Amino acid sequence: MARQRVANLILTAPSIGDISKPLRQNITWEVIVPQRGLYEVQFLAKKRNFWNPVENLSRMIYEVTGTFGPLPPEVDAYYKKRRDEQLNVDIK
Repeated sequence: MARQRVANLILTAPSIGDISKPLRQNITWEVIVPQRGLYEVQFLAKKRNFWNPVENLSRMIYEVTGTFGPLPPEVDAYYKKRRDEQLNVDIK
């Protein structure tokens, strides 16, 4: 239902396989952060399988690797505060 209202959807998951299949089919770019400060961007090329039209073929194409610095102190403090608040919420 979000597709009618948003142009981009950003998902966060430990693995692309953790995202439900209907959403996974709409992923075009994958940003992987293997360790803090390092990222890798990959493009997922897709096309329809001519011999089996109900199946899509996809291939991951490496785009770029880069680095990023630490968060500014005020953003890092805000993030840690919000994270700690959420970790202390009772799940029922």
